[in-house]
Amino acid sequence: MKRLLCCFLSLLLILPAVACADVLAPDWQTAALDDLLAAQTLLANEISARRAADQPAAEKIELSGTGTSILSGIQVAVSPVRVIFSSDSDAKLTLSGGVYDHVFRNDSSGTTIDFLDDIAEYSAMIEGSGNWSIAIEPIAPGESLPYSGQGESVSDFFDLQAPVIVVVSWDATGSQSWAESLYIRLHHQYSNISSWDRDTLVSEFPLEKTGSMEVILKPTKGRTEYCFSVETGSDVKWSIAPKQ
Repeated sequence: MKRLLCCFLSLLLILPAVACADVLAPDWQTAALDDLLAAQTLLANEISARRAADQPAAEKIELSGTGTSILSGIQVAVSPVRVIFSSDSDAKLTLSGGVYDHVFRNDSSGTTIDFLDDIAEYSAMIEGSGNWSIAIEPIAPGESLPYSGQGESVSDFFDLQAPVIVVVSWDATGSQSWAESLYIRLHHQYSNISSWDRDTLVSEFPLEKTGSMEVILKPTKGRTEYCFSVETGSDVKWSIAPKQ
């Protein structure tokens, strides 16, 4: 087992020497815990990058218009996908045709981003008076940690071979809202069926202006595709980083 792991680790020549020198050495079992954790993250990021390089480019559905509209024949043939709904005024999007109706709502000008795992031919009902756009794009490999952003987001897939402690941090000082929320979920398939499940990592309302918390990312047996979805205000900055 030791020889196998050493051979595997030695393939990743790009790993920073400072963080992983002890881990890549023949006596890697004596490496410090911090070095092992750093190596674990770097290994996962490298695996994710190599899977992304082998993945063929996926087709993206893009639609746009103005005002209240009904569109039909929207074929979502892969799962899961990222749905991005943008508008320059209050607007509501309802995708119908799958197992459930999926509703995306912008209370003002802005963008709603969410995870969708339902393969179907959809009709889209857009309710609003301004300009709007819809993008539906497959979630692909290639994400790495740390992962950060502002507002709502759905990441690409990253690798998760073992439990990882991450620090979730946020900064809502730029928000003008009287109260903000933050929900972060880890999406993955069940261990025994192809349907998708999600683990809620963070559920905070009302959200303090700044803060952080530690959570554990837990892998599911036999699964290699994991992604985050983040639901929060457009002015809230956040990050998900391995604990140092």
